[in-house]
Amino acid sequence: MDANVNAELLKICWAPLGFKLANKPYAAKFHVKAEQLHIILTDYECIYYEIADFVKKFSSLNAKLGGPEKTLLEKVRNMFLSPTTKVSDESKNDKALEFNLEIIVGKRTLKWHFFGQHLNSMDYVFSHITRPLLNILSVIVDGCDLSSINAPVSNTSFSDLFGKPSVQKLYEVVTMESMIAESIGNTNTEDGSEESMNIDTGGNNHDGKSSTDFFPATPPPTSTYEVMSDTDQDKEFRKTQTMCESPVKKPRLRF
Repeated sequence: MDANVNAELLKICWAPLGFKLANKPYAAKFHVKAEQLHIILTDYECIYYEIADFVKKFSSLNAKLGGPEKTLLEKVRNMFLSPTTKVSDESKNDKALEFNLEIIVGKRTLKWHFFGQHLNSMDYVFSHITRPLLNILSVIVDGCDLSSINAPVSNTSFSDLFGKPSVQKLYEVVTMESMIAESIGNTNTEDGSEESMNIDTGGNNHDGKSSTDFFPATPPPTSTYEVMSDTDQDKEFRKTQTMCESPVKKPRLRF
């Protein structure tokens, strides 16, 4: 995938599809650049990518329909997100995902044929799914009152998460901030004002990105110890040290 297209897609929140494929929920992102339509689909485990000459493909499938690029994009997007869309000829393997869509709008029938290549690199799954979720969780943990969050309704599922307007907005804000921070970090590195070092377990230094570069800037705490204040941590340390240094008393035997 082109780096510029990938960067634009990263800014877009996943939109849950209105139908299931192979009885699994999917989500999609859409982006038009240079008259080409880029669509990525995911079942939150794999990502499939289609690139097509937008107007040409739309016209070949919908001979009597046309319009501005923006209008056509909205039609295709609604086709993927509508629960009334008919799905046929599903085909999926390790390399690709393929299916046909049909939806009736007024007196017209809209059609689309999706053929997406499987993006084998797990970097796409991490950057488009895992990292945004970790970033969102970090923001919630750091800046929100968790008591105000309602318990999930029994009918909701993980696949519905990105579809919520509040989560979409949070996704966009967090993603943009993350990309800006990363851009500034890359600029500093190129100017030589900031040096990145990676130290392995053998004590050897290697130039390059640190392993922490692949995680959010403010990851959620992994234990209660991480969220304690400095004073509490000192108390906990002294308590642990005292327990270790105190002699173990032998139990008294009673007969």
